[in-house]
Amino acid sequence: MLPVLPQRDDDPSGRADALTRARGELEYAWDRPEGIAMAKSLPSRLGFPLGVIAQVAKVEAELLANRAAVRLKEGFHAIADEAPSTLASSTALFSLISLPRVASELNDRAFAWQRVAGPNPFVLRAIDRLPDHFPVSDALFARVAVGDTLAAASAEGRLFLADYAVLDGLPMGATKTGVTRYFSAPLALFVREAKGRALLPVAIQCVQKPASSAPIFTPTDGAAWEMARLAVQVADANVEESFQHLGRAHFLIEAFALAAERQLSTRHPLYVLMTPHFHGTLAINNAARDKLVVPGGQLDELLAPSLEGSLALVRKGLASFDFATAGFASDIVDRGLGDMSALPDYPFRDDGVLIDTAIRLFVREYVELVYETDATVATDPELRAFRAELRAQDGGRLSGVPQRVDSIAKLADLVAFVLFTTSAHHAALNYTQGDFMGWAPNMPTAAFAPPPTEPGGDRDAAWSRALPAHGLASAQLEFMWQQSQIRDDRLGRYPAGHFADPRVAPILDRFQASLESANTVIAERDAKRNMSYPYLLPSLLTASIHI
Repeated sequence: MLPVLPQRDDDPSGRADALTRARGELEYAWDRPEGIAMAKSLPSRLGFPLGVIAQVAKVEAELLANRAAVRLKEGFHAIADEAPSTLASSTALFSLISLPRVASELNDRAFAWQRVAGPNPFVLRAIDRLPDHFPVSDALFARVAVGDTLAAASAEGRLFLADYAVLDGLPMGATKTGVTRYFSAPLALFVREAKGRALLPVAIQCVQKPASSAPIFTPTDGAAWEMARLAVQVADANVEESFQHLGRAHFLIEAFALAAERQLSTRHPLYVLMTPHFHGTLAINNAARDKLVVPGGQLDELLAPSLEGSLALVRKGLASFDFATAGFASDIVDRGLGDMSALPDYPFRDDGVLIDTAIRLFVREYVELVYETDATVATDPELRAFRAELRAQDGGRLSGVPQRVDSIAKLADLVAFVLFTTSAHHAALNYTQGDFMGWAPNMPTAAFAPPPTEPGGDRDAAWSRALPAHGLASAQLEFMWQQSQIRDDRLGRYPAGHFADPRVAPILDRFQASLESANTVIAERDAKRNMSYPYLLPSLLTASIHI
């Protein structure tokens, strides 16, 4: 049966009855976690895809084998879970798993690179002046950026800031044995070198308000600088996991998937287009609710804030969602990073624009095929109900969703946002985890010593105090590596016969050709980069959030 808009359906009563059954089958809950819209329970048809189950089993077997191999290494079996980690012992956790390249590049350039090509490329923004609460002086700047000045860097658009204020005031967590997990809300200043392309770190203030006990650190401060740098990495990891990954990807798309199942008929052309991009999402989120975001779960065990603190960060991600600035292009512009001459190396932006362009063209052509005129969009009752439920307090609670979606252009923008979020946006967060967050010394999810308060210090002792204990470093490795291994679909590939309307075929062909072209361009770029960023290669891009 060909998909059809509700106002053109010859069987409106049958369609309405099916939607009534769907709404009875899928109901909302907002109490687990508190305030976040999720499915109360799932019908079997929306359970875990068999492909995901099989891959998870395979990865768990590989992790078990790696764990056994590590313990068999001479002397390593004697290291207790509570024993302090070192750079060497953290590296030794990788036996049958390849050690990420970043493990050999724990330096300032790799640190800066992760702001534009790490697991959270959504924080950095261009600035033309420093905030008042981050008083980096001209003298300090000149001492680090030799031959450069703050005034010149500002005038030339070469200053960039990573601000983790969203973490400020959240409660710290503790391990099962009562050891405090530390984090802070740092600010980090970066500059693009005056005669080159590289982004370099200049200064870090580990707290939001300057104080004598929280000085500004620079790369000239020895071990204290490395610990300040680590404080930024801890902050980045927690914003990535809670605010961005769970909030702005998993649970955001949960609301879209639920509203689609409840308000769009299975005969609706938008349902046909979007539901493959919700493949496995409700199932993985349901598992997260029961195992990840509960007392004793991975969120509680690994992340620096208390469980309630991490969930508060998830809620901040959802509450601050605003469609006007949330789309790929809008976000880049909002953060002032659209000028490629000012920041020439930004792999997430540079590769992402190819994916975003391909998705937007595909969706626009599909929507134009289905609706023909703006008036047809405006008079679609199921679309109106879908949009309203996304915003409703007894629905998705996404107040940032547009109040009106009454034209082809507006609808295409909204649907393209969904497809980009479920593919490239989530991939940039998820599939980077193993490479950047699996090795704890690069990006621990919590620190076990407070940020430094004065320059200098003993480097080995500082690292030993700050790193997670052996057992937690191992748990972090296994969690992050597992998340980055599962791929059960591919962007642009739909099941055979999925689009019953033959008019869709040439549109889909063009979409797939655009992705193939993008794959070639990205692969050629990546071969020339100092550190590989393969995460937006269309040949690796998943279409949905299923892990």
